[in-house]
Amino acid sequence: MATDPVLVQLESASEAHVWRLARLTPREKIFICLVADVCQSTLGTSFARHVAHAHREGVTAEDLREAVRFMAYDSGYHVAAAAMDRLDELERSEAVDATARVQAIATRADATENPLPGFVRARLDDLGEHFTSFMGLQSRMRSDTTLSQRERAFMTMTIDVLYQTLDDTFRMHTTRALNNGADRETVREAVCFGSLFGAARAWNALRALNDYYAELDARA
Repeated sequence: MATDPVLVQLESASEAHVWRLARLTPREKIFICLVADVCQSTLGTSFARHVAHAHREGVTAEDLREAVRFMAYDSGYHVAAAAMDRLDELERSEAVDATARVQAIATRADATENPLPGFVRARLDDLGEHFTSFMGLQSRMRSDTTLSQRERAFMTMTIDVLYQTLDDTFRMHTTRALNNGADRETVREAVCFGSLFGAARAWNALRALNDYYAELDARA
C-alpha cells in the first residue's frame, strides 16, 4: 500500500468499490489485476500484493506463468520477461513450488496451420502478409494453456482498455467473451473492474462497448 495515509484511504475505498462487482470470479479479477501490473510495469508492491492474493485464492504457480506468457505479445516480450523474473523472486521468498510445465511450442512461422478465426484473418489481411503471419504465430503458440477462454477474453479486453485499442481488437475480444459464457453485463463488469487502473480509460472503453452492443442489436 501507499505510504501516504490519505492516498491509502483513496485507494482502499476505490478497491473495495470495484471488488464488490459480483459477476466476475475472484480468479478473473486477479488476472485482470496482473494484466494491469504487467502492461503498466508496476512490478513492485502492487504486483507482489496481487501475486500473494492469487496464492490465497488457489491460483497455481503455473497459472500465473501462463497468464504472463499469454499477455506477452501485447505487453512486449521484454516486459513479460521482467514480470517472470519478478514472479520467480516472489515465489522463492514465499517458498512456493513453482516447477514450470515444459511444453513443446509450435513456433514455425511458415506453418500452414493458422488458428486465428476467419473474421480475424480477414481484418489482418489489410495490414500485410508479414503481420498476419506474425499474429498467426502468436495464436498458434498459445493454443495449449491452463487458462479458460473466458479468462483469456477478459485479460485481452483489459489490455485493450489499458492501451485504448478500442476498435478491432476490443470488439474481437468482447466477442470471444460473449461466445464463451459471459453475458453482456458480465463483460461490462470486466471493463468496469479496470477502472481501478485508470478511470478515464474505462470511461472510453465503456462508451466503445455501448456502441458495439448497439451495432449487435441493430444486426439482430
